[in-house]
Amino acid sequence: MCRVGRARRHRRLPQASTANHQASAAAVCLARYHELPPTALTVDTTRSSRRYELTWAYPSGVERASHGNFDDATRDGAYAVALAAVDARLRLVTVGRAATRTGADWFLRPRGIIELTFDMDADDVRRLEVSGISDDNPSRVRARVNEKVGQARRGRSLHPAIVGVVGFRSARIVVRAV
Repeated sequence: MCRVGRARRHRRLPQASTANHQASAAAVCLARYHELPPTALTVDTTRSSRRYELTWAYPSGVERASHGNFDDATRDGAYAVALAAVDARLRLVTVGRAATRTGADWFLRPRGIIELTFDMDADDVRRLEVSGISDDNPSRVRARVNEKVGQARRGRSLHPAIVGVVGFRSARIVVRAV
């Protein structure tokens, strides 16, 4: 099972702001194409494909209004879905936001590692580059995955990277190691 906005596991995301905002954006994006939660989410990795039940709360009118910018909602919603997917599939959770030009959006570490400070030199740190496509199709997703893999490779970071491209219409995320 995947849940968008799992602030308890993603301890570096302030529950009252970032995690809830992203979960709300994901709900708005999912509601564009899916009538009611939960939604079957397919997570495709290089080696296999697996389906999860993605739980989300149907957005209120206030949530829809607060995510009125279509592009921002798609980006922020993709963050929530990608973070839930890499947690469920790869057992990696957020430990921080990545700096500009690192070729990523988030830093991840294996689930269960709880630290008060983020150690950038830890061997198990991974970068996560996320992208969302609202009205996706297979060719658009493939093109976006290739674009994001290139971006991650050009990033100024020595940490290994993962790319996650979320398609809201298809309820599918493609996850690739870089």
